[in-house]
Amino acid sequence: GWLCTTIGLPTMFGYIICGVLLGPSGLNSIKSIVQVETLGEFGVFFTLFLVGLEFSPERLRKVWKISLQGPCYMTLLMITFGLLWGHLLQIRATQSVFIATCLSLSSTPLVSRFLAGSARGDKEGDIDYSTVLLAMLVMQDVQLGLFIAVMPTFIQAGFGTHSSIIKEILRILMLIGQILFSLAAVLLICLVLKTYLIGPYYRKLHIESKGNKEILVLGISAFMFLMLMLTELLDVSMELGCFLAGALISSQGHMVTEEVISCIEPIRDFLAIIFFASIGLHVFPTFVIYELTVLLFLTLSVVIMKFFSGSTCPFYDSSKEQPVY
Repeated sequence: GWLCTTIGLPTMFGYIICGVLLGPSGLNSIKSIVQVETLGEFGVFFTLFLVGLEFSPERLRKVWKISLQGPCYMTLLMITFGLLWGHLLQIRATQSVFIATCLSLSSTPLVSRFLAGSARGDKEGDIDYSTVLLAMLVMQDVQLGLFIAVMPTFIQAGFGTHSSIIKEILRILMLIGQILFSLAAVLLICLVLKTYLIGPYYRKLHIESKGNKEILVLGISAFMFLMLMLTELLDVSMELGCFLAGALISSQGHMVTEEVISCIEPIRDFLAIIFFASIGLHVFPTFVIYELTVLLFLTLSVVIMKFFSGSTCPFYDSSKEQPVY
């Protein structure tokens, strides 16, 4: 990380390179890859929690329309591009939709780390574009849960007869309805927690943690994992639970948010390092070198398609009462 900072690269590249060097393609000194990946997942959870701390209810009300519209537009446009490419390359429609949907998603930990290392606060009117981007990434995590639930049924429909296709479409609509119901239940639970629980809970933690920050860290972490388990039980993204836990804590005011960030941020940073190193464990330099031309072409194509999709998506700006692009 220090070497990458010295030459002007983001530190995350150093952590990934470290994973490559210590992983199967390097020194092979890490044998328990699953355990490392598990610790890396905790880095994702704490990252989403800290992202949620940046979203007070007032900020959520400003960006919720854009955060819903953006990922939907991006996914639909990427699927359109994918179907066109699939038709040219003679790939099945279901496979094209699967690949295009995967490519439409972005990594929340990666983007949040880039934003943390760059200037925050570019605005136009009441829109803070870094806030909008983070909100869209969280909605993509929710979208991923919907995609995972629907895709097996969608693939079966692609191989079925006309009557079975209708049945599979009905199943997909039922799955979407179940997920929307789960989301509504999660939001209702969050409203109850914000109204009756989170205030007294944090005040109790604050009183008990005077001179002993471990209690505050444990209490906040326990609340985050409670929300994570809740959203998992309701078949919604676990990452959304971590985000909502942070948003509920941030509703208690700026001073509370700053205190929690000062305690949780070092833990997030350490676990995020493990997360990026775990990515490097699955990178094989020989494969990258042999397929470098293909990988560069595919990467450039995805960047161009996502840039085109993002630049042509209209978003509604409540401060101007008109769409912005």
